[in-house]
Parts: sequence; C-alpha cells; structure tokens
Amino acid sequence: MKKLIPAILLFGFFATGNSQILLKETKVEYKAPSMQLDPVSNQLVLMIPETKFREFETNPLGFVKSQFDIQKTINDNQHGGYDTYRVDFKSTHGHLVANFNEKGDLVSSFQKFKNLRLPDAVRLQILQ
Repeated sequence: MKKLIPAILLFGFFATGNSQILLKETKVEYKAPSMQLDPVSNQLVLMIPETKFREFETNPLGFVKSQFDIQKTINDNQHGGYDTYRVDFKSTHGHLVANFNEKGDLVSSFQKFKNLRLPDAVRLQILQ
C-alpha cells in the first residue's frame, strides 16, 4: 500500500505531461463585411454599434459620418449602375434617412426621434 500511492501519483504526473498536445499558432484576421447590396431586394443591412450611450440620438449626422463609409458602398456596387443611395439608420429612439448621390455627397436627410430633449435655445424660443 505504501508503494501504491506514490506509484499512482507518479503515473498521474507522467500521464498529464504526455497528454499535452502542442498546436501551431493560429492567426485570426478581421475581414470587414462586404458592402455589396443584395441583388434581389437591393438592400444592405448592417449593425453599427454605438460606442457611447445615445451617441446616435445626440448627433445623428455626425454618427453617420464617423461610423458609415458611403464610398466603400459605392465602390462595392459599381456594377449596379446606381445613381442614388438611400441609407436608413434605425435605433430604438428613432431613425434617420440619408440620401447620397453617385459621388457620395449627402443630398438630403430626414430625422425623426421620440422623447428627445431639445437644445436650450430651441426650448427658450418655444417658451417665448
């Protein structure tokens, strides 16, 4: 019995040492999603996360310019022959519709938000 316990411990030590498998290093690369439109529905759906709380609601056009690259969308869809691009940004508190031309310039935009606090200057004008 005195020799059995050290033998089991010794066997366990060597068994775990020999069971380790060495693997080659794996490299993971991030590939940005394709900005190519779906040929059937002519739509592209992307999820753009907000880095700060309510970043989209406080400055919608600034969020669009900083988080969305219209030039990449235009380059990926050159074969489609599109002359305008309508981009919808949705959030739980509202949405923004931005229209771009074939050069990537912002032509028009429409915003609608609910329960959004107006700037102080606007609130004072409404109260007056």
